[in-house]
Amino acid sequence: MSGSGRVAQAAMLRGAQADRLIDEAADLDRVRRVYYALLRESLHDNADGADPDVLAARIIDTLLQGAGPRA
Repeated sequence: MSGSGRVAQAAMLRGAQADRLIDEAADLDRVRRVYYALLRESLHDNADGADPDVLAARIIDTLLQGAGPRA
């Protein structure tokens, strides 16, 4: 990923954290790496050609369930 891409992604994750979608104590670098891992796994497991919107929703739901605020 280019430098500007990383900056934009970091800004997006900080924004999600500020909006309390990601726990305030979460390590955003780790959240980013988990996001990439989820992307790789979804693409790898997509042998049946699932709808990209379904895959995207699954990735975001999984990420936010793991990184979201603790009750």
